[in-house]
Amino acid sequence: MQGCSAFALPSTYEGLGCVYLEAMATGKPAIGCLGQGIAEVIQSEKNGWLVSPDDTEELSNALHQLLRDSALRIRMGEAGRRRVVENFTLRCQAEKLTHIYQEHVL
Repeated sequence: MQGCSAFALPSTYEGLGCVYLEAMATGKPAIGCLGQGIAEVIQSEKNGWLVSPDDTEELSNALHQLLRDSALRIRMGEAGRRRVVENFTLRCQAEKLTHIYQEHVL
């Protein structure tokens, strides 16, 4: 993943795939599909790109913009990395889960 310019996984069904988080953690802008779990992480055109499922033209346009504009790739990649580091590390997830248990179990 270190050698790629951008990451795209335009599957028609994907929960919150770890591979998106891995790509974003390396500072690569990620492209996923609307209406799937990754929409919790990717803020379209800010830290990655969300396209309509099965819309190859929309996917092609997103890839084209990212590949031709290195400043955009860098900006989105950095924003994506921040999003993962601030919200989706094991520590963050453990803290959120602990909080839920503390609120609802006792």
